[in-house]
Amino acid sequence: YVIGGRNSAGALTSIYYASINTDGNILSPWQISLQTIPQALFGATAAIYEQGTIPYLYIMAVRNSDNIGQKTVYDAVINPATGDVGAWQTAANSLPQGLLSPTSAFYQSSRNPYIYVVGGQDNQYTMSATTYYAAINPATGNVGAWQTAANNLPLGINKAASVLFQAENAAYI
Repeated sequence: YVIGGRNSAGALTSIYYASINTDGNILSPWQISLQTIPQALFGATAAIYEQGTIPYLYIMAVRNSDNIGQKTVYDAVINPATGDVGAWQTAANSLPQGLLSPTSAFYQSSRNPYIYVVGGQDNQYTMSATTYYAAINPATGNVGAWQTAANNLPLGINKAASVLFQAENAAYI
C-alpha cells in the first residue's frame, strides 16, 4: 500500500495497492483505492494488524498539506478478497504529540498486539528520541491509549526505517 505522499502539486489523498505473485512480481496493475484518506497527507507512518481474517490498516503521525505534524491516528479495514481499503475512521486515541516523519512497527505479543511509533520531529523541527506504543484491542482493532516507552533512542531521529523481528522468546525493534 502506498498511502498519501506528495508530488509536484502537493500532498495527496490517494491510496495505491497491487497484488503480489508467488514469485514476488507485481501480479496486477497498481489500483487506486475507492476510498481516499481523510486529509491530504505525507510523511506518515503506517502499520497493518490482522485479526483472524480481518486486516486493519493504521496511519499515524501524518503531515497535513501545511506541513504540520498531526496527532491523529486513522484506521480502516482492508477487504481481503479485493485488497481495497474500507472507510477510514479516526481512532479515539491520538498520539501524545504531532510528529513529522517518524517510523513505526507492529508487534504481536502472547497477550496483545502493539503498534510502536519511534522518533520523528515535533512541529518546531526538534528531533525526537521518544518511543510511543499502544495496544490494539484484538476483538475490535481499536487502538488503545498511547504510552511512552521506558527506554528511548539514544538520539533524536526522523525519516528512518524500522522493522520488528519476533523470535521465539523475544522481540527486537
